[in-house]
Amino acid sequence: MTKKPYALITGASSGLGKHLAMECVLRGYPLILVALPGTGLEALAAEMKMISGIEVHIVETDLTAESGPQNIYDYCKRNKLPIGVLINNAGIGLESSFDTLPISFCINLMQLNTMAVVKMTGLF
Repeated sequence: MTKKPYALITGASSGLGKHLAMECVLRGYPLILVALPGTGLEALAAEMKMISGIEVHIVETDLTAESGPQNIYDYCKRNKLPIGVLINNAGIGLESSFDTLPISFCINLMQLNTMAVVKMTGLF
């Protein structure tokens, strides 16, 4: 039996990302879960392993940092983890008036919601 390639899911620590990770596990994909440091990825990975016995890796990184996508790519290459499914789930949503937001927040939002997605897609 051939092992499936990995499903890499950003924003995997909660919400939709967590549910997408569970769906991938139920379909037999080994996982690479990505989220911010300190958001509970280790516990989620342990839960996924216990449920399925499937291999789960975690990468804690900030995708608003310019180096975030490259760090994930380098981790996968260094550990010889072939990616078959890329789920660019990480993102920031809000309802607010632009003039009430700090420009630094707007830049981080654009970095995460657009630049990180383009970089991740291009790398993988």
